[in-house]
Amino acid sequence: NFAGFCFGLFFVGDLSDRFGRKGVLIVGHLLFCVGSLLCFLAPAPSFLFLGRALQGLGISAPAVVSFLLVADHYPLETQQK
Repeated sequence: NFAGFCFGLFFVGDLSDRFGRKGVLIVGHLLFCVGSLLCFLAPAPSFLFLGRALQGLGISAPAVVSFLLVADHYPLETQQK
């Protein structure tokens, strides 16, 4: 999970600038849901590891985009409050 999360952090900011914040959030949540479903239905440990990596990759989108949305809509002084 942590490796997928760290890997996703490198790409989410650029993708959200290029394709829009909403689309990246939706794709991130979908990846997380697919990873959760894969973990739930995992017939072998390798599928469980893949599901956890997808969960980490998917959850990196809302983690980054939430900060970007605050930076887009509020001045620096208000962000710090």
